[in-house]
This record gives sequence, structure tokens and C-alpha cells, in this order.
Amino acid sequence: MLSTISMILEGLALIGLIYGYIKKNRNLMLISALLLWFGSGLEDFVRGWKSVPGPT
Repeated sequence: MLSTISMILEGLALIGLIYGYIKKNRNLMLISALLLWFGSGLEDFVRGWKSVPGPT
């Protein structure tokens, strides 16, 4: 499930980057780049978060 969400985020980010480049919209390209960055690191972040022990 988590890998599916990551793939969807990465796909949307790539589409946003291409569309922003074609329309010369820097803000859309920035948001898409951040979305691509978060989408690619989401799975590792959640895996690391689950391995941290809770308060005792």
C-alpha cells in the first residue's frame, strides 16, 4: 500500500514537472520537485519511524 502511494506521488510529480516546464511555471515545478522528493523518501521515512521504540 505504501509503495503504491509513493508511486502515485512520483507519477504526479513527474507530470507536474513536465507541465510546469512547458507552461514556464516555476512555482509548479518547485512544488512538483518537492512532491517527487517526498514521494521517493516516504517509504524509508515510515520504515524508520516504525523502528523507533516508543516511550516507556
